[in-house]
Amino acid sequence: MLEVSREAVQDAGISFKELAGLGLDHQGETCVMWNAKTGKAVCNAIVWQDKRTADYCNDLAREHGREIEKITGLCADAYFSASKFNWILKHVEGVREMHHRGELRAGTLETYLLWKLSGGEIFVTDPSSAGRTLLMDIEKACWDRNMLELFQIPPDILPPIKETCFLKGRVDPDVFFGVPVPVCASITDGACALLGHGCVNPGNMKVSYGTGCFANLTVGGSPIFSGKGLLTALPWQIDGKNCYSLNGSAYIAGSGLEWMCNNLNLLKSPAQSEAMAMSVPDSAGVVFVPAFSGLAVPWWNQYARGLMIGLTGGVRKEHIVRAMLESIAFQVLDIIEVMKEESSLAIECVRVDGGMVENKFLMQLQSDLMDIPIEVPEEKEMTAYGAAVLSAYALGEFSGLGDIKKCVDLKYRFEPAMSRDQRQTAVDTWHRAVERSLDWIQIK
Repeated sequence: MLEVSREAVQDAGISFKELAGLGLDHQGETCVMWNAKTGKAVCNAIVWQDKRTADYCNDLAREHGREIEKITGLCADAYFSASKFNWILKHVEGVREMHHRGELRAGTLETYLLWKLSGGEIFVTDPSSAGRTLLMDIEKACWDRNMLELFQIPPDILPPIKETCFLKGRVDPDVFFGVPVPVCASITDGACALLGHGCVNPGNMKVSYGTGCFANLTVGGSPIFSGKGLLTALPWQIDGKNCYSLNGSAYIAGSGLEWMCNNLNLLKSPAQSEAMAMSVPDSAGVVFVPAFSGLAVPWWNQYARGLMIGLTGGVRKEHIVRAMLESIAFQVLDIIEVMKEESSLAIECVRVDGGMVENKFLMQLQSDLMDIPIEVPEEKEMTAYGAAVLSAYALGEFSGLGDIKKCVDLKYRFEPAMSRDQRQTAVDTWHRAVERSLDWIQIK
């Protein structure tokens, strides 16, 4: 992170002394435990895609699933941090003793990074980050005693939950290039992009295309609890006001193309995928289900695994790459259809960001399948941009959150052009393939 900060400041042609504030966005569910005395992590961070606790979460879901969803807005899944914390406490040698000495700290990535950047002076989290742990009461924005007991997490190792935007402290000049820059905001990546796009009103929606895909729909000041697998989130709490969203994720997007590059040598870089997909009229009947780590919304099946079906002797690598891109659009479509149904909100357009939005084939297909226009901003890294915007808001640069949208310049707009029959046939074929991938790993 320090190296990226150095590069960003150099590319901007400014000095570190000119920095007004620091905002931090992060992966959300990836988490760390560390020794507060030495500053060392007790083990490697456990990332959001890690499935080592799948069986544990499956058992909890059977017995406590409804209670977990009602309190946290989430489902019992290895995706979230609580089971990862539980695993570290059970399996890493010396951690329990460290806790008894009062030296153990735990948090999602932003808590750890801010602790490190501040020399141990900042130990805090925010509602969007705490809300991805399965340990926070989504309506009260506080750690929930029942969830802490259920996952066997001692509350004294966790940071206090504070608002999204406020002066949290300053970085340590000895750590951060000799300057005590104020830390003004911390937030998860999906929530950060939602704000960066200016999607602050009910019905505003964004989708981020990165390693995975992350869809967020703003629903307003009261939470909506899904009955079909969407997650209820509290993406930000600013000036004493809560703003809720419905969230859905697809685990594999850009990482699927990377896999095709690195493991199968089907293409040299993900950037080639657009031209390859457009060089053939269709996928030649190939459907790819990228369930490498299971499937999320609306399936929530931790035991699904990747599947490629429809192969014939005429299939070429271009068809397979096109099928991979199509799978990304289909996964996002499944999420959005549930969002429209459960929120009853009119979604007039979808804002998008992330490295894959430069792929015009994917963006046009996404608009076609959703039957909704897609807007691509000039700035495609909206999570980082959103963190900077939030920091500026905390410092008084904006009179209100609605002003943020005025700062976003559009680069492209894609309009739907697929017939209803074409769309339905494609979706039905995709769902047939998905059903074949479910529960491939047998449940104990």
